[in-house]
Amino acid sequence: MKNNRAGFTLFELLVSIAVMAIITTAIFLVLATGIESWQYATDRLLLQKASSDLMNYLMDGGYDSDGIRDMVELRQAGANHIVFSTLWTDNSHAFNKQENKNQKFILNRQYKAGSSVPIAQFRPPGDSDFKTASVSFKYGASKKPDELDDEITVLDKLTDLSDIKIIFTPDADQDESVQKVFYWDKDNKKVYETYNGATKELIEHNPGVKVEGVYYMYFDNLNQPVIPKQDGFVSKDELKKITAVKIYLFLSRNNEWQESTSFTNIRNVGSTGVSITAGTKIPMPLPDKIRAFSVGNLFGPRQSNNNQISFTATPNKGSTWKITIWVAKTGDNMLNFMRYAIEYPPGKIVNSSYVNQKFAPEEFINLMSVDRSGMYDYERDTDISGELVRIRADEVTLEVTRCDFDGASLFIRP
Repeated sequence: MKNNRAGFTLFELLVSIAVMAIITTAIFLVLATGIESWQYATDRLLLQKASSDLMNYLMDGGYDSDGIRDMVELRQAGANHIVFSTLWTDNSHAFNKQENKNQKFILNRQYKAGSSVPIAQFRPPGDSDFKTASVSFKYGASKKPDELDDEITVLDKLTDLSDIKIIFTPDADQDESVQKVFYWDKDNKKVYETYNGATKELIEHNPGVKVEGVYYMYFDNLNQPVIPKQDGFVSKDELKKITAVKIYLFLSRNNEWQESTSFTNIRNVGSTGVSITAGTKIPMPLPDKIRAFSVGNLFGPRQSNNNQISFTATPNKGSTWKITIWVAKTGDNMLNFMRYAIEYPPGKIVNSSYVNQKFAPEEFINLMSVDRSGMYDYERDTDISGELVRIRADEVTLEVTRCDFDGASLFIRP
């Protein structure tokens, strides 16, 4: 009698198990590949976003704040650490016509002597936009953060209860709270900002992203690198030379990496010049390549008369050129450009003259045109034959040898 049995033979069962194993493995591999691809895509997207966000913040700042691009003074320049100050916005005032008939306002931070005159803006009740107002500025005698006396007077007629904001360069020497610090913590792989007494982590809402490195490189106005010392920071003498910054970022998540770099010129150095004091040294464009050379924002004269500012331009070969200007105070918060002298070399006066020209402290004196003949100034004039000042060099260093003001600005452009 025939045995009609149901079910699998042992061989069929083994084949079925093998097929199921192959299918399961294939499904697993497909899923694993999909998960791996998804994980890779997630890592890349998060890294790209974090890198972009961090670079943008370092360069341009966040909402209602500034970054490296808009600094007005570089305080420390390190390989992984940068300290600078930006324009300060004083929005602590509202205009009350009954209490402030003269429209005078005291700045809520110390003003940095030698910087541009404060800008005042007002917004009448009901308006959405601020408008810029004309001002006069009085530089106070106090340097202490708790004895504020720098004052502006708004010259345009203000509407009662208008909002007021005043934008100016703060004095970070007297008040460290106006400094902004970006620093990389190597141990916990994060970047922090300290400003106005508060510290916060940047790009904190990017899970799993580590900042493996933040590196800064610095350049002068001739695009030559300014090298930090052995301690990792640029010397104070070299800080004034810096007009551009390059940033390198290295971020990781899981085993993925993202590298990015960005270069920026410092906007406010280009528009307002560099703040100077006695001893400041900066590279000077060669005489045949210089387009602008002027000094201004002369605040806080230390004497009634005979306030001097002297510059020497020392080439790597040949004679040094020197110019000195004398400035006096007047009784109406103005200054008088009394005279100048050009020496070539120092100790030998080749040109001097009385000028007696009245000017405002925030105005600039063009040092390329004080000698109207063009025979003795620093610039090389191709249309003038027989120039007596002839600097033929590969490098020239400009030094401020004397400055009888609390602050001044030097504007130089190649």
